[in-house]
Amino acid sequence: MYLEIKKMKVQKIHWKQLVSIIIMSFMVNASWSQKQSDYLLFKSGEKVKIYSLYQNGLYYSYKDNKGKKKTASARKIKEIRFGENFYMSLPMRQGGRELLQLVVAFNDKNILTSYKENLGYLHMYVLDREYNVLEGHFDMHPGQIEEATQNLEGKIVKYFGDCDELINLLRANINSGVNAEDGILYYNCGEAEDITPRP
Repeated sequence: MYLEIKKMKVQKIHWKQLVSIIIMSFMVNASWSQKQSDYLLFKSGEKVKIYSLYQNGLYYSYKDNKGKKKTASARKIKEIRFGENFYMSLPMRQGGRELLQLVVAFNDKNILTSYKENLGYLHMYVLDREYNVLEGHFDMHPGQIEEATQNLEGKIVKYFGDCDELINLLRANINSGVNAEDGILYYNCGEAEDITPRP
């Protein structure tokens, strides 16, 4: 995106126009910086800037900075940042194997994540900020309203009960028969610090 700056006589530039130009330039730069911050981090330590992202089961396809489309196994990926989507390789149960999970919400003590299987089955997890699993691999499948509601009230409210808007969004999705996480990405409950990537 380019800003067209027209020639003007210096003495005719009003201070409000100058402030407006500076603000617009800042917004464009901020937008460009955000796009540049999208990345995929492999467990090997390699970090790749990405410009698109597609999920196909246990594989993620992306375009790198040369415009080449590449595919990587989720098992080799440690972390993905793409817009508001933040995926982390986290245990599904304490001491269990890891899955690439989407961060749905967080507060100052806990993190709510999800993992979606090929057939659309949705599982969710609650971890503390040190990535210990507090509630592991519970079902939140779309259409299974009774079970999903029980897990919401019994496992999520326990850790996010003071975040009314988040709970209401989850409950509305469940009752609508869609994925509980739909439309909820990296939701900050309160003014919690951003999630620190795992060492």
